[in-house]
Parts: sequence; C-alpha cells; structure tokens
Amino acid sequence: QTLGMKLFAAKGKVEIQAQSDNIEIIADKVMKLISAKESIEIAAKKEVLITSGGSYIRLNAGGIEEGTLGNWKAHAGNHNLPGEKSLPFESMPKNYNIQYVFQDDDGNPYANRKYEVWKENGEVIKGVTDAQGQTQVFYSPTSEEYVAHLLFEVEDESDEEHRECCTDRYSNI
Repeated sequence: QTLGMKLFAAKGKVEIQAQSDNIEIIADKVMKLISAKESIEIAAKKEVLITSGGSYIRLNAGGIEEGTLGNWKAHAGNHNLPGEKSLPFESMPKNYNIQYVFQDDDGNPYANRKYEVWKENGEVIKGVTDAQGQTQVFYSPTSEEYVAHLLFEVEDESDEEHRECCTDRYSNI
C-alpha cells in the first residue's frame, strides 16, 4: 500500500510561506519541479546554490561561480556575451490571509451553515460555509486576530454546548 499526500487547487494559486524560518522539501528519491504551461522562477535575496555530485553553480551579487571535478560542456548553436545585466529581487509578500474550515469530530464538513467572524476592531463578518465547510478567505495587510463562530439553530441561545468556536491569528500562507 502506498501512502502519500496531494495538494490540489482547482482554481487560483497555492502559496507557501515561512515568514520567520526555513522551508525544506526533501525527497528520498527524485524531486520534480514542473511548470506545465509557463516557466519556473527561482529567486533569493542573497544567493542561489545548486549542487550535485560535487559540482555546483553559485549565483549572488558578486557574480556567477561554477565548479566541477569532471568535464564542463556547453552546447549551443552560438555563444553571445553582450555585457552585464541584472534583474531586481522580488521580496516576500506582506499580505495575511486565513480561511476557516468547520468539520465535526469525524471530519464531515458543516456545509451551508451560517457563521460569524469577529475582527479585532469589532467588525463582524457574516457568511455561509460552502459544501466543504469552508468560510470565505479573509485578507488583511497586517496581522489581526479573528474569532470564527459556526452558528447552530438552538432553542436556548445560552446553550454553549452547541456553539463551535475557533480562534486564530491571521496566518501567512
């Protein structure tokens, strides 16, 4: 039996950020990074280092350095060296966003249920979960505390047992 994990976004981008530490992606065998329709961009403020089998390519503000113990081959129909050129570095986005998902203890979504999200400034946002129990995505330029409540229709509104609640700070995704 094969166990694994898949992450799909049918529409829109998938963004992963570590705002104050590293992200490591490690594969025991092959790791593929594929763009099916356009391009792949790799950017770093200080340096990009690519290594394999002792050979390397280092890219930084000081230039491009390559090294190998084996042969270095360059195949091209033509070699052009017109002069210096650089591109600006695009820093990490500063937006914050969060989306709540309401599920019961068995993982079943609370679909099409009313919810309220209370913002730190007192604003209350009302909505209805989708078929997967998800709220809308909430965006903010700064870190704010949001409190989400899933609303149940109960006869006694003081019955706290029937109110689902989760508190979260805006997370950087």
